[in-house]
Amino acid sequence: MFNFRISMAEGGRQVRNSVLPILVAVLQISQASAETRTHSREEIKRFTDATSQLVMAEETEDRWNGILALEEFREEYPKTFLKGDAAEALFRSYGDVVDDPDFLLRLAEEAIELLPNRNGLYKQVVQTFVDKGIFPDRTLECAQKSLELAEKMQANAGEYYQREVIERLGLLSRAYQLANRPERALEVMRRSLKQAENLSVTAFPDQATRQKRIDGIGLDLLTLYIDQRRWNPAYELACDLLTKSVTREPVYELWSRAYVGKFGSAEGIIYAYADLKDEIEESRKARLIEERVKRPAPAFALKTLKDEPVSLDGLKGKVGLINFWANWCGPCLDELPQLEALSRTYKQESIKFLAVNLDTQDEEKRKYMISGTKARLAPSLTFLMGNDEVRREFGFNNIPYTCIVDREGYIRYEKTGLSSDFKATIKDQLTWVIGLSEAE
Repeated sequence: MFNFRISMAEGGRQVRNSVLPILVAVLQISQASAETRTHSREEIKRFTDATSQLVMAEETEDRWNGILALEEFREEYPKTFLKGDAAEALFRSYGDVVDDPDFLLRLAEEAIELLPNRNGLYKQVVQTFVDKGIFPDRTLECAQKSLELAEKMQANAGEYYQREVIERLGLLSRAYQLANRPERALEVMRRSLKQAENLSVTAFPDQATRQKRIDGIGLDLLTLYIDQRRWNPAYELACDLLTKSVTREPVYELWSRAYVGKFGSAEGIIYAYADLKDEIEESRKARLIEERVKRPAPAFALKTLKDEPVSLDGLKGKVGLINFWANWCGPCLDELPQLEALSRTYKQESIKFLAVNLDTQDEEKRKYMISGTKARLAPSLTFLMGNDEVRREFGFNNIPYTCIVDREGYIRYEKTGLSSDFKATIKDQLTWVIGLSEAE
């Protein structure tokens, strides 16, 4: 009997010893299940629909409706695997419509806790906080983290992410300025400008895009000089930007402020501007000559909206200006009215203005859309139905792309992207091509 009781006790201990790990495992599984993120097609659709509303929002009401849809999504799917993405999207969206610093900080910290290594999140936080001038210390921490993540990507992916590093340096500079560390702000912004100047043109779609990026950093540096009331370097940089940059329009106001700061009043400013204008014109003309090319244009064959053929052979003996555009491309739509004005200026000349569309809708919808754009922005231009094949033949990857073809079928000038002097530059290059001798 005693031995039986002993064996029963030992058996009970064995059962307890075997059951205990099972109970612990069950509790762990139960706790994990309580924390398991949900993942379904429906919640993906709801999230996509809400964020699409925010992306497409043009009016404040539309943005609020998108925020509401995203908040309802979070309430309905509290354990969604998209929780961090939703928090990031809400921070970005609320930042556009709300100025409550504490509210925005709470949203930012929530998103960072959920996505501690999300590269773009830190960048967005810094941009929002700097623009609103809030939380200098936290902004500086996020700016340093943002740069650190970009530098890691650049180390792994090469030159492509160097452009991102340059942009993050600019944000870090602004964060230092917000934190009342002006010397560090200038040091970092100069570093950003130097890296941009050393970056090869292959990191950009074209030389004009590269120069535009450099000009933008120069403009940020100029703004820093003015904010810190460093008038001598501010005026020197403003004059340099007006002379050399391809986007001069934003510089004029800053130049006048720098002039008054340096000289104490606006007395004599018109004479300074007259001298500067001569330098600007000389610099622009020198750039025009450097940008001229000569290479055979591809033998394209496209159709108009009325299915009429237009080809390179049909341009022989005429100068052709060919512009590639798409309806989703904002700069493209900005260029078309300028080309319309040029077509009217040169209406007595033997020039063919062609606008080649690269949208991808089905043919009827596409023709309807192009017809509306033509009537609204450029009724004098000949609109053509382009495709990806003709884009490859011309050898560009980004739009808007514009080229001028001479009477012999050679491309003599080409440009990607829109600049502040687009119309003036195209006009000068057209005048030059028109004047070329037949023998050239």
